[in-house]
Amino acid sequence: MNWEPVHSDHSIDNVSAIFVFQANLSDMFDDLAVAAKKASARFELTHRAEFIEPIELPAGSGVANFEIDGRNVPRRVAYQRLDDQRRVIDELSISATKLTLTTARYRRWADFYERLVGIYRDMQIYSAVNFSIKSVQLQYLDRFLSLTDEASHFQVLDTSSRYLVPAVSNIQNALHVHSGWFEFNSNEVRQLTNVNIDVGQAHHIVSGDLRKSVSILTMRKLEALSGDLEDALGCANDLHNGLKDLFRSVVTTAAASRVGLA
Repeated sequence: MNWEPVHSDHSIDNVSAIFVFQANLSDMFDDLAVAAKKASARFELTHRAEFIEPIELPAGSGVANFEIDGRNVPRRVAYQRLDDQRRVIDELSISATKLTLTTARYRRWADFYERLVGIYRDMQIYSAVNFSIKSVQLQYLDRFLSLTDEASHFQVLDTSSRYLVPAVSNIQNALHVHSGWFEFNSNEVRQLTNVNIDVGQAHHIVSGDLRKSVSILTMRKLEALSGDLEDALGCANDLHNGLKDLFRSVVTTAAASRVGLA
């Protein structure tokens, strides 16, 4: 196979887990931010950054009037770990509506899940806010880079995969395919799945050389249609197992073997 994963032993470029709160907690945001700081410290996420969140307007509402006075501006605080070049490689982000954990240095699910569990449970200890979770989302971005200019992306992508539409089965240049659908696990829980496949060019993370690139984004979200999810952490673990199988159904046996999934 004339392709290599973006890392020596796996193809995962970045991972994110998003826990959306059942209610907007803007009135208690400062308490959440302090709890997030304490929870992230033991995982060496010590660099603090603050952002202004986009303001969401209700659809079809016509003219919307609102005031921004500095006290009610929607904020997001992130606690990060930076590399030697000041790039963010790990981040815990907290806003009034959600908690997000991301990493660009993924190694194993067990490591990422341990951090997710530790931060989530510590926040429950440190925070006076009794928060519950409405939805859990997990997203992976996998990437492969070519070793030769002539390398065919179908050495990575399985042409028989249901996620590659017939229209692109003979395309040898750039392509994009998106699949997305809802399923109902029960009357109370809805599941959203997205699969994005992109073929283009990207720079090698070490050499900087421009290579042919195959990117595969897999995302799945569980959402409570009323109330909250009973076991948010268990949901995240279930999503991981499902996404691993989903990714395996997109790539060839050779590509799966190269990253230890065959």
